[in-house]
Amino acid sequence: MPTSTSSAFAGHLATLTTSAVPATTSLVNFDSMPECASKYCVNSTHSALPCPSISTPCPASATACAGVGVPAACYCGLPNPLYCAWTYCGWLDWMLAEDWFSTTCPYVAPVNFDPLPDCARDCLEGRLFDYGCITLQKNCFCSHVSLFGCNADCSTQENLTVANWYATVCAISSASALQVAAVETSASLVIPHSKPWDGFRWYEIFTLVVGIISVVVFLVYVFWGKDSIGRRMKQRTE
Repeated sequence: MPTSTSSAFAGHLATLTTSAVPATTSLVNFDSMPECASKYCVNSTHSALPCPSISTPCPASATACAGVGVPAACYCGLPNPLYCAWTYCGWLDWMLAEDWFSTTCPYVAPVNFDPLPDCARDCLEGRLFDYGCITLQKNCFCSHVSLFGCNADCSTQENLTVANWYATVCAISSASALQVAAVETSASLVIPHSKPWDGFRWYEIFTLVVGIISVVVFLVYVFWGKDSIGRRMKQRTE
């Protein structure tokens, strides 16, 4: 995952506003947040969220307590409140954080690809899964800061549609969305940058590991298991 600082997280959310978020008495339970996400999202960056912070009492028996909460309607309405976990936590910890978010904000829908033109829709949905965003949440999608080259075959107008869609989904400016989409404007042209191969996908690595283990088990059986079984059968016949 990319390396950044808590200030980058603050900047990532700086363009968001909470005026349209309804008030609520329901608070996000940060005490249940997984360890790695809690370390970086609660202790370091919760004050950077564009949501009101509300002090909460800690039980005397609690071994760990955030002591602060934010309205769930505000927190769940943010496009990428788990960016802090993406920046510092590994894949397993990130998946735990996403599970926590799904439980905390069960009404938040996955990314909607329907508004995209045909030239990018199927590619982007598939690539997002390939890059580890199994639940297709905005937290993961917006943290990647990439369209994975899926707009390479789109026309000028279609590229602009893709960029505007990304700006809406991730709540960033149109200028920033054009940069994320890796497009350059030259006269009347919009030219996507090609991106180099960046390694195997997670499911490809998983498949390779399972395949290697299967081969090793088979070879152990062939060169040791069958011989051992043969000796036992010979002993029984003697």
